[in-house]
Amino acid sequence: LWVFEGADGRDYAYVGTHSGGQTMFAWDVTDSSNPVLSDSVVVDARVVNDVKVNDDASIAVITREGASDRQNGIVLLDISEPAHPVILSEYTETLSGGVHNTFIVEDLVYAIHDGTLDVHIIDISDPARPQEVGRWGIDQPSKYLHDIWVMDGLAYVSYWDDGIYVLDVGDGRWGGTPTEPVAVSSFSYTDL
Repeated sequence: LWVFEGADGRDYAYVGTHSGGQTMFAWDVTDSSNPVLSDSVVVDARVVNDVKVNDDASIAVITREGASDRQNGIVLLDISEPAHPVILSEYTETLSGGVHNTFIVEDLVYAIHDGTLDVHIIDISDPARPQEVGRWGIDQPSKYLHDIWVMDGLAYVSYWDDGIYVLDVGDGRWGGTPTEPVAVSSFSYTDL
């Protein structure tokens, strides 16, 4: 789910689907007491687990898990007309194992890959031709990566039983850059 103000000044909620869903729904929620379904996007997936919109509300990214051809990855949507999103491109090259979650910062998508269980960094500055420009992960045999949130140059990465990791992805105080993250700290839930 992602709620945002579109280029047309109206409010929208983009919603993914789970358990047999292949669809991302676009709702006009300007009148919150009367949401109106404006459109949908159907992709080859068992799950559209995550939806994110960039800061200027021009591009949305949806994730795919369980595609019939096993080419999952992310789908970029042109949302210049937010009531009617249109598929712009796909990126599956290094994300074919499925993407559980993403976060967009400027022209970079931080994608949680089900296959490698690493954070893959995808450059979408040319949204018709996304490409991987970085990757980060922990070296644990039984790791499970679930979620990411990026704020003020720091990424917060949830590795479930291995805990939460804080990465410098542009803050710079620990030497990290947006495409070459550096671990700042971590906390294991087993330490509680």
